[in-house]
Amino acid sequence: MTKLLVSITLMLVCALMPVSACCGTKTLPPGLWEGVSESDYSYKLLQINENGEHFLFEAGIGNGFRHIRRIPFGNGDIECSALNCEITLQNYEDGHDKHLILSPSIDTHYKVLESTTDKNNKPILSSTYQLDKQNNQSSVRNFMDEYRNSIIALANTATGDIYGLWVGIMRIDDKDELISIEIYPKQEGRLVRFINGSSYTNQTSFKPEDIHKEGSVYTVKTSHPTFANSLLFTIPVSDVLNGYAYSVYKDQPLENMTFTLYRIRN
Repeated sequence: MTKLLVSITLMLVCALMPVSACCGTKTLPPGLWEGVSESDYSYKLLQINENGEHFLFEAGIGNGFRHIRRIPFGNGDIECSALNCEITLQNYEDGHDKHLILSPSIDTHYKVLESTTDKNNKPILSSTYQLDKQNNQSSVRNFMDEYRNSIIALANTATGDIYGLWVGIMRIDDKDELISIEIYPKQEGRLVRFINGSSYTNQTSFKPEDIHKEGSVYTVKTSHPTFANSLLFTIPVSDVLNGYAYSVYKDQPLENMTFTLYRIRN
């Protein structure tokens, strides 16, 4: 009887207290989390360090990551409850504050609601994206390793047609990921998907004769048996390429993807 009374008393106390007081307050563990935001076409890298000096990196996808912003913050800028954590980046830009609300989905990623507030704390912008745990080097580093010795030459191949290096976002499995496509008039091209939270890539190639144009629509057959073996896109407008990728194996559709790419120029 005494144990029952104690249990009921504890339940009543917890009901009157904040969730974090009874359930334990969450924290952000040290590590790297990366993702892609479609709202501003930027790559995000969240770095949480044990020493309390943390960083958010933002890199523009459309310019081939030539401009990277590094935003420092400390433990005092993080507030966690039992359900999520909020990071406040004060005076982020023009006196505006940026807020990141991170909700854990599973152990390997966060769903992020990002909002910007004005000087009166009124929201003016908001977006959502996913941050995946990265135990190795970031996808941007993988991209630079892939193109370090060739990006300038590839940017010089850009024409007014479809040829050149394109970098952007592929929407796959309800998430945005970084991709690149190289298209050449006289040599083999390829598509590379940089998988968030992983050091791996998916790659497929195609020859110039695999590219067909009908009216304003291009179709491409690629070499991979199960990943993006068919591409479809329209004539680029203002160096922006929109299209679809889909996979077919033994006459069975496997997955559909869409993408938006920016041409890289010098």
